[in-house]
Amino acid sequence: MADVKWIKIYTNMVSNKKIKRIRTLPEGNNIVLIWVFLLAQAGESNKNGSLYLTDTLPFRPEDLAIEFDFEVPVINLALITLEKFSMIEVFDEVIYIKNWGEYQNIDGMDKIREQTRIRTAIYREKRKQLPGSDATCDVTVTHGDAIELDKELDKELELDIEDIPYGEIVSYLNSETSSKYKSSSSKTRGLIKARWNDGFRLDDFKSVIAKKCSSWSNNPDMVKFLRPETLFGTKFESYLNEKIITQGVDKQGKPAPRAFQSLQDWANEE
Repeated sequence: MADVKWIKIYTNMVSNKKIKRIRTLPEGNNIVLIWVFLLAQAGESNKNGSLYLTDTLPFRPEDLAIEFDFEVPVINLALITLEKFSMIEVFDEVIYIKNWGEYQNIDGMDKIREQTRIRTAIYREKRKQLPGSDATCDVTVTHGDAIELDKELDKELELDIEDIPYGEIVSYLNSETSSKYKSSSSKTRGLIKARWNDGFRLDDFKSVIAKKCSSWSNNPDMVKFLRPETLFGTKFESYLNEKIITQGVDKQGKPAPRAFQSLQDWANEE
């Protein structure tokens, strides 16, 4: 199973206003230490900044006290303080690190989760092909078999896993639309991943963004649809293959792209 071995911490952490303020409070230095421990634990949990003891069981203050070797009252004080300073949030008894993308490579963590999922599926399938997989057979898998299987799985994962450039796609959208969409948004990432799984790649995303910006940017009714849920939705392939029809010329004397005259025009466009 692939593990997360690192988190990001800024070198100017000691001069951070929140950190300096917290250190003046009772147990302040311990609270800062607990904050660093929480970041490390969130990385190990590998659940988008949430802290889990197991896959389904979130950390309780009592669990953190044991894990970090602090008294429970100190842990509770730290959690209250960090939540007050908007560094964590607690929802439905689950502790979340706020702005988790600042401390971890989210794209990389998603890759690790996907690697783990695929690795498990391949492992189970290959176990069926090994001696001893039959319920009536007493032969067991040796340590050597397991090592060779791990090596084989690693090779297959290198072929099966491909990085999805969420950041580059969203950055291009933001630059073309003067927007501030975040590549860490689960909704946006889900849309991009769905189209990526359909076989579309970075150039396709850029082409769709460029085409729709060209035809919608100057249309008051349509400009609001220059957003991930519209551009990367179910009409993505249609947008990609759309032929830009020009009408008249722009201020530079170049052919101006056709713009939809109404929402109904867009709804009828397939």
